[in-house]
Amino acid sequence: MPASNADELRLQIKREYEGFSKQLRIVAQYILDHPNEIGLETVTVVAERMGVQPSTVVRLAKVLGFDGASQLQKLFKDEVVNSAGALGYKERIRRYKAPASNAKSNHVSSVLDEALECGILGLEDLRHSMNASEIATAVKLIQTASTIYVAGFQRSFPVAAYLSYALQRLRKNTIFIDGTGGLYEHQISFANKDDLLIAIGFNPYSDQIVATLDQAKRNKLKIVGISDSHVSPVVSGAHAPFIVHDPVVRGFRTLTSSMTLAQAIVLAYAFSDTKA
Repeated sequence: MPASNADELRLQIKREYEGFSKQLRIVAQYILDHPNEIGLETVTVVAERMGVQPSTVVRLAKVLGFDGASQLQKLFKDEVVNSAGALGYKERIRRYKAPASNAKSNHVSSVLDEALECGILGLEDLRHSMNASEIATAVKLIQTASTIYVAGFQRSFPVAAYLSYALQRLRKNTIFIDGTGGLYEHQISFANKDDLLIAIGFNPYSDQIVATLDQAKRNKLKIVGISDSHVSPVVSGAHAPFIVHDPVVRGFRTLTSSMTLAQAIVLAYAFSDTKA
């Protein structure tokens, strides 16, 4: 019997994800990461964005117990409709992603306007996708940790650097795993179950962040994971997983939402009543 609502479907996809073929995994990940688009767009449009054939979307729907893709889409459409306060910005996102009729201007003011609009949309998405309980869980883990290890490589490096800096300023014992000399695994090898790893990583996930997470799990650390997908190795098994979608401006992925989330976690910890 197929899932009766969007939340049930998310849980089913996560349970069965590893058993899907490569093509079905692409569709499954897109459904988890972009549920609003699944509910609002046609199968043809979302399939093009995924880089698969529409028949692949239909095939996954049938694997999940539906007669076709429209039944699956209806679950997410109902979720969008029930979230009336978010409809305005979701419609703006649809319009922004629609193919432009004219070539975009390369004038500085035009690029700035695009960057600002993308940033605003990304922050509105963050507002609607986060909740206080998730932030509270991360704050509690920070409060109770003996030492905090922060890791982020490549594009996520600035977010990790900020978190490390801010937590040190708040007099929390913090070690920034920067991977100098390729010693990222060594930097966390002395951590134990009383410590916390805050890991940040985005697709494509670096070998360094995966190795750091593996070492942390062997040492039984608690983990706060910040990533861009529900099936990312960064949030798999995390005690406080966060999914954030940073805006893309002309092919360049920004850090607007990720940095704001990091700042929100730090501020929530700084002003918590029981801050260590």
